[in-house]
Amino acid sequence: MNNKLFYYVACVFLFIKGCVAFLDVVQIKSNGIINDASESVPYKIGLVIGMILQVVIYFGLTKLIFQKFIMTKSSKELNSVEQI
Repeated sequence: MNNKLFYYVACVFLFIKGCVAFLDVVQIKSNGIINDASESVPYKIGLVIGMILQVVIYFGLTKLIFQKFIMTKSSKELNSVEQI
């Protein structure tokens, strides 16, 4: 049961980080670097791609942890269901 608690905490943490990263992408117009004319275009493109990758990685890890570790039943849980 201790492992499941760790996975729940990890999922909540990654989900919150993903939401913050998503809000950064949504509010990209207010980013000072994007509006700065002295920055190069490849740098701005790399910044935006990096922000989008952050969102994908955070939500992807959340989904992976939730599906692989939280949704699977342990052998102890499976045995108790079979005995009923």
